Amino acid sequence: IQSLYRPVIRKVVQWRYVTVAIGISSTLLTAGLIGAGQVRLVLFPAAESDNVVAFLSMPQDSPAEATAAGLGRVTDAALDLRNELTAELGQDQIRHIVSSVGEQPFRAVQSGLLSGAGIFQSEHLGEVHLELVSSESRLISAEDLATRWRSKIGQIPGAVELTVTSDLFDSRKAIDLQYSYPDRERLPEIVDLTQAHLASYPGVFGVINTYHGGKPEIKLALTKEGESLGFTLQGLGRQIRQAFLGEESQRVQRGRDDIRVMVRYPAKDRRSLASLEGMRVRTPAGDEVPFSTVAIARMGTGSAMITRVDRQRTINIQADVDESVTTSDTVVDALESDFLPALQERYPGLAYSFEGEEVQFAESINGLFQGFAVALFVMYAMLAIPLKSYVRPFIILSSVPFGMIGAIWGHWLLGLHVSFLSISGMAALSGIVINDGLVMASFIKSYSNQTGTVARAAELAGEARFRPVILTSFTTVAGVTPLMLESSLQAQFLIPMAVSLAAGVLFATGATLIVMPLLYLILEDIRHGARRLLRWGELATAPAAGASSGD
Repeated sequence: IQSLYRPVIRKVVQWRYVTVAIGISSTLLTAGLIGAGQVRLVLFPAAESDNVVAFLSMPQDSPAEATAAGLGRVTDAALDLRNELTAELGQDQIRHIVSSVGEQPFRAVQSGLLSGAGIFQSEHLGEVHLELVSSESRLISAEDLATRWRSKIGQIPGAVELTVTSDLFDSRKAIDLQYSYPDRERLPEIVDLTQAHLASYPGVFGVINTYHGGKPEIKLALTKEGESLGFTLQGLGRQIRQAFLGEESQRVQRGRDDIRVMVRYPAKDRRSLASLEGMRVRTPAGDEVPFSTVAIARMGTGSAMITRVDRQRTINIQADVDESVTTSDTVVDALESDFLPALQERYPGLAYSFEGEEVQFAESINGLFQGFAVALFVMYAMLAIPLKSYVRPFIILSSVPFGMIGAIWGHWLLGLHVSFLSISGMAALSGIVINDGLVMASFIKSYSNQTGTVARAAELAGEARFRPVILTSFTTVAGVTPLMLESSLQAQFLIPMAVSLAAGVLFATGATLIVMPLLYLILEDIRHGARRLLRWGELATAPAAGASSGD
């Protein structure tokens, strides 16, 4: 206190405006740190996983044998990688290899569904699951292992999707571009162009789209004769459904069974397309005409799933990003500056939007900030009432942004991304740092009444509260340090919150001991300046008033 803090506080009191300018500069520098991408904002921190999984999706009409053949190639690549890593590192890094044909159980668990639920069970789906050695004793990260496995697999002919991931949760893709276009027939063409362009960026991999062709089907189209006779596709389709699937005529109760009686074509007439071409359909007027006269039937592929947003059919193009090469922000900026405007000129009416983890993060943060704003207002009200001032609570609350600055710099020094949990820690940090500020403000007010000068009161209050403020900060940091040093998987999600608390408290401590007394002095300077202006105004108006009364 005597040899370090007292000389510093006296010097900064003398140069208080320069010191406050330095504090503002640190805020701008922190904003630049985020804007330059040195500190990334993500929804959840990247936690080291003990599982690496490859998801394979073949065309929907693929038999189980085709899916098994593709998974065989994925499994062979996993075995080669296992032998390669054992030779390099001297110990096996993979405990078990499990291949599943016809289902994706790990993806079902990722999505929070029961294994084998609905959309994760079909002959065209499969996965290969690698269970790794625990992260504490493993010599290679799960992400690096997934990258090497992905390069060994390469391209699988006919595969609709091949995703290799080490994520614990089914998080959204780093890049998720959503298209809607009035011409549905040309939308796949736009998607193909975008996928080829995305794959050309270094560090972008796993480019897929959400459109998956369904099973083979017969598509109907009305001829001009059919339209003139009053046919509609809905009415024509109903008649064909009745002929081939059947129409329920009655139900017969046999014991506990409820038997439906269906009227339809015999089995031999329902097995060939010729039966459809030769059937006769009934017009709205009641006449019967040949099917080939009113409609055209052609083979095609249906949609496995149709997604609509605001009643518009949409398709998403998704991709992952290798953060050691590039970032999703860089790729998105490149797309918006060059490729997407040119694509809209080529296809008028094309609309796009970016979804994915960035949008999900923004939605989560907006909700958190709304609650945080309410909390700050409540804290301001609780400070303004006992202090009997509208301005002094802002001085106490000034330590909150400095705590956030320290939290962000702490993430940068430790090489961590700022996640949703990090910002939650910053919100909790605000309540901690205000305690020291409130005590400091109380002492400054008390000493100013005794000494008569705010400058001397600021020095005495800082010296009086230096020891408790420092001890409070250090004990808080010491309390969360074991969590920051924990290497277990369960602790990885809480480490960003602990870093926010520790680094934020340390930085806010400096703001409390140095910046807060200076803000009181600057407030006092503003009051003195306002008083001088009032005196100058009174002196300037006094002669004019005297002359008026003399007249």
